[in-house]
Amino acid sequence: MFESLALSASLPDAASALPPILEPLREGLSRGGDLKGIVGNIVEGLGFDSFTYALSASSHPDHESRNYAWTTLANAREWLAVYDENAYVEFDPRVQDTWDRSIPYLWDQASCRGRDALTDAFLDAALGVGIGSGVLVPFHDSRVGRAGVSFNSHIAVIDSRRRIAVARSLGDCLVLALYFHDFFAREIFSKDISPAVHGLPLSRRELQCLQLAAHGMTNSDIARSLDISERTVQFHCSNILSKLNVLNRGEAIATGIATNLITL
Repeated sequence: MFESLALSASLPDAASALPPILEPLREGLSRGGDLKGIVGNIVEGLGFDSFTYALSASSHPDHESRNYAWTTLANAREWLAVYDENAYVEFDPRVQDTWDRSIPYLWDQASCRGRDALTDAFLDAALGVGIGSGVLVPFHDSRVGRAGVSFNSHIAVIDSRRRIAVARSLGDCLVLALYFHDFFAREIFSKDISPAVHGLPLSRRELQCLQLAAHGMTNSDIARSLDISERTVQFHCSNILSKLNVLNRGEAIATGIATNLITL
């Protein structure tokens, strides 16, 4: 999850104006500090337990989007594997409820539970890794693609006192999310960093999407066939490109056939 990622080259110099919430980040990185620890401390100061950044983006107009992620979550790789294998993106409220939003999304177990069994299964799994509630800040960046910054808490239910505390820290959350997105996106493309899932096996759902794409189906065709949304199909396809380290769907299909992942 880019544990060694260093953003110091992208940070404003000391003479530039920088919101106070980001001063520890600039100071820590100028001393060669660990990005994960620095961001973790800032997030804890805002009243949350962990921080996750996700980006679906392309560095070139002719290339399809790939998925990137960075987090301070302690058991990040294990959670990524579970999230991936169970296709939780299809019923994660933080994704499904913010697709057309540009404002922060406050959620907890109580507000999202009861929609259906699959959503409840995701909420149970998330709570098991310490994600019981939080704030998701969505971005629709025309330069690179879609992104989301999640501030996570182990607290399962947001009561009135907690809601007030979150509201007070929301401005700083927005600032941190905005700056981190800008720094991260530029770092990814300037250094051509591979996605965190590069090399991981395709999930069952991803194999289904790749197989259907190999038979000439479009995203809308695949969505109807699998009874999922077209935007979710796009996410799965971006993950396929990320894992196989290819630039487009044609290359993904060719790689899938050559490695016997799919058949025609």
